Amino acid sequence: MEETNVVLDAVAAQCEAIEHSYGVAKKKRKTVVDALRLAIVECEDSISSATTPEDGSEGKLRILREKVQDLRPYKQINKFHKKLHANISSLRKTLEKVSSRSTKEVTDRSIAFERTEDGIFERIIADELRRTQQADAADFIASDIVEMSEIRKYETLSRLTDAVRRRDLPLLLAWASENQIAEELKFHLLALEFERIVRESSAAEAVRFARSDMRAFCIKYPRKMQRLMAALLFVGEEEKIAEDGDEMSKWSVVEREVRRDVCRLVGLPTKSPLQTTVEAALSAMPTLLKYRKVMSTRERSDDDSKSVAHAELPVLALPKDLQFHSVFVCPVSREQTTQENPPVLLKCGHAISECAMKRLCETQYWPSRNNRATPAHSRRKFKCPYCGVEQSTEDSLQLIF
Repeated sequence: MEETNVVLDAVAAQCEAIEHSYGVAKKKRKTVVDALRLAIVECEDSISSATTPEDGSEGKLRILREKVQDLRPYKQINKFHKKLHANISSLRKTLEKVSSRSTKEVTDRSIAFERTEDGIFERIIADELRRTQQADAADFIASDIVEMSEIRKYETLSRLTDAVRRRDLPLLLAWASENQIAEELKFHLLALEFERIVRESSAAEAVRFARSDMRAFCIKYPRKMQRLMAALLFVGEEEKIAEDGDEMSKWSVVEREVRRDVCRLVGLPTKSPLQTTVEAALSAMPTLLKYRKVMSTRERSDDDSKSVAHAELPVLALPKDLQFHSVFVCPVSREQTTQENPPVLLKCGHAISECAMKRLCETQYWPSRNNRATPAHSRRKFKCPYCGVEQSTEDSLQLIF
């Protein structure tokens, strides 16, 4: 588990490094190309403005050649591209290291993924397709098992995420005023509207907007409001801010928060079921591989015990964000309880599974000394496997987590 988290963190860090390197390389390439274009334009202007043969093109071209040599465009651009490709190569090696592990030992390829009554597999795939705006493919897969009300939820999510990508602030603000959204998202939308008014209108108009619509945030987010007001001192530097990627990061935060609030309002999970399944599998895979390796090397004399051991799976502790309900594992049978085999609380205070309790009743009753049949009520008695307290199945209570 810890090993997987470390690998995933390393992959995330390398992706961020690639994104940063790409931004720096793109910015440097633009600077070098602009400088080269300026030198060429100046050379063309000087040649066209020459009035005498002495001011020929040879001297101007010589000056241009010297400028290009001083600029060294290929060397400057290649320097940053090398760093970008080095980060990409490092990410590729990390992914190969993760994907090189064989999963044949922990996968059951005999399972036939046939269509179930509830269509759980089709629903998961259709959910992922609708989240990625591939509604036609989702309808083809699960059109007959998904109700229209569910489809409208995804249409709302798609419409608002599209509005974020189009930078459609009026639509987002209208949606925010009609629904109970998170205060943080509302502040971010109003802050973007404030910046738009500063760019397109005037600072005075932006201040009036803040006084009328953002007054309540002065108490809840005082530091953010102070920074927003201080930005009025730097009116005219919006291009520099946008070039540094600040505006893009703001919209990325808004898109994440809009997706979260829309899913909460319409009743969809914030994270897709397919993504949750893959993350849980990645977290559990190292433990399963180690378990299979230990079980394969353990010497067993009975073939039945080998088959049983091969069918058993260890109890895995997933990360907190992947735990959605309580899990009880019977300490006697070491099996996870289900609706058919629920956990029960014994009179002594210990908890085991219902099947384990019935097994104890069958194996622990003692026949009469005169070899007569044991009464039925005696067969319902057993001793706790931990404290040894004798009790009956009628004394147990079913536990509900």
